[in-house]
Amino acid sequence: MSKAKSFGASATSGMMWMSVSAMFTRALLFIMQIVLGFILDARDYSIFAMVSVAITVVGGLQNAGQSKILIQKHDEYQTLVRDYTDFSLYMGLIAGCVLAALGLIFGKFYRNPELFYVVGLSALSVPLTSLISIQFARLSIDLRFREMCMIDLYVAATNAGVVVISALLGAKYYSIGLGLVVSTALRYFLNRHVAPTLIPSFSLSTSRFFAILGQVKWLIITAFLIGLSQQGGYFVLGRAVSAESLGYFYFGFQITANIGQLLAQGIANTLFPIFTAMRHDPQALNRAFLRASSVIHFACSVLCLGAVGFAPWLMHFVWHGKWDLAIVTAVAIALTLPMRMLSPIGYITLDSFGKWRLRTGLLALDAGTMMLAALAGAYFDDLRGASIAVALQRLVSGTVDFSFAVRILGGRAGDIAAFAARAFIPFWLPAAALVAVNYAQPLLVSDMHSAVFSALRTLAALGIFTAMVYSMDRPVIKEVSGVLRKLVLRQAPAA
Repeated sequence: MSKAKSFGASATSGMMWMSVSAMFTRALLFIMQIVLGFILDARDYSIFAMVSVAITVVGGLQNAGQSKILIQKHDEYQTLVRDYTDFSLYMGLIAGCVLAALGLIFGKFYRNPELFYVVGLSALSVPLTSLISIQFARLSIDLRFREMCMIDLYVAATNAGVVVISALLGAKYYSIGLGLVVSTALRYFLNRHVAPTLIPSFSLSTSRFFAILGQVKWLIITAFLIGLSQQGGYFVLGRAVSAESLGYFYFGFQITANIGQLLAQGIANTLFPIFTAMRHDPQALNRAFLRASSVIHFACSVLCLGAVGFAPWLMHFVWHGKWDLAIVTAVAIALTLPMRMLSPIGYITLDSFGKWRLRTGLLALDAGTMMLAALAGAYFDDLRGASIAVALQRLVSGTVDFSFAVRILGGRAGDIAAFAARAFIPFWLPAAALVAVNYAQPLLVSDMHSAVFSALRTLAALGIFTAMVYSMDRPVIKEVSGVLRKLVLRQAPAA
C-alpha cells in the first residue's frame, strides 16, 4: 500500500514539475510567436503547417515505441538496451530518408516547391530524435522528472532563439527547420550528460531487427495515427482552402493548442511509467487516474478560460490587427481543449495495460473524423467553419477516449457521467458567458480601456469557475493547493 501511495505522490509531483516546465516553455513559445507574427505572414505559416504534417507521417518511424517497451520491461532494461539502441539508429535513418522523399511529394501535391527544401532540412534531426527515445526511457524508469523538465526548458529556449534569429536574418520558413535541427542535437547531448546511454552501432542483425519491428508494429501505427489526429486537419485544409486561410488556421490553432501539447507531453512523461508500475493494483490505479484527470482538467480549464477571455484583445493589440482572422480558431480550440486533454490520459491508461489494438482503433477513428470535420467545416464556411468543426470533433474525441479508459479500469457509465458533470459544467458556463459577452461587446481596440475590461471579464469568469469547482468537486481545489504548497516549500530552502 505504501508503494502505491508513493507512486501516486510521484504522479502528482511529476505532473507539477511538468506543469512548471510547460508554463515556462509556453512563455518562450509565445514570445517566439509574437516576434514571428511580425516577421512572417500567413503564407509562411501555411508552410509551417505542411512541414508539421510531413514530420507527423514519419513520427511512428523515428519513435517506433522502443521507449515504451523498455519502460514496460524495465526489469530487463540492461539486457534489452543494446539491441533497442541500435534499432533506434536504424529506424531513425530510415525515417530521415522517408521524410526527405515526402518533401518532394508534398512539394508537388501542394504545388509549392519550397516544401522540399524545408522538409529536407528538418529530416536531418530525425536520427537523433529516434535515439532520444532510448534516453527518455532511462529517465522515465528512474522517475527523473525534474531533470526532464529542466532539459525541456533549455531545449525550448534554444529552439525559440534559433528560430527567431534566423527569421530576423531572412530565413523565413526555413527557420523552423533550423530550430528543429539545433534543438534536437542539444536535447540529445543534454540527455547523455544527465543519463549516459550506450553509443549506437550497426551491430544489430537483420533477424533481430525484424523481431523488434514485429514487437513494435502496433506502436508505429499508433504513433502515426496520433500525429494524423493532431495534424490531419492541415493535410486536408492544404487543398481545401487557400494558403492564407491555412496560415491563419495554423497560427490561431498554435496559440491555444500549444497549451494542450505541452500538458500532453507532461502527462506522457509522468504518468506512463507510473501507471505501468501500478497496473497490478487496479484500485490504486483507478484512484490515481481520477485524481490526475481532475487536476489536469482544472489546470487546462484555467488556462483556456484565460485564452477565451483575453486572447482576442491580446492578439489584436500585439499584432495590430494583422492576425485578427486567426482569433476564431484560437477561441474555438480553447473552448474544447479541456475536454480534449482527457485523450492523452486515456491513451496512457490503455498503453499501461498494453491495449494497443484498442488504442489503435480509437486513434484511427480520431484521425478520420478530424480530417472529415476539417473538410466539412471548410466546405460550409471556409476558415470559420473549419475552426468550429475541428473544435467540436476534439471535444467528442476526448470524451470517447476517456470513457474507454474508465471502462478498462472497471468504471461504469455512471462514473463517466458524474465526472463529466463535475468537470465540464463549471468550465462551460463561464466560458459560454465570455463568448456571449465578447460577441455582443467586442473589445478589439488597442487601448487601455479595452484591455482592462477584457481582463476583468476574464478574471470574473475564472472566479466563477473556481467557485463552482469548489462547490462541486472540493478535493480538486485541495489537491492543487496542496501540491502548489509543497512546491513552494521545496523551493524555499534553496532560496
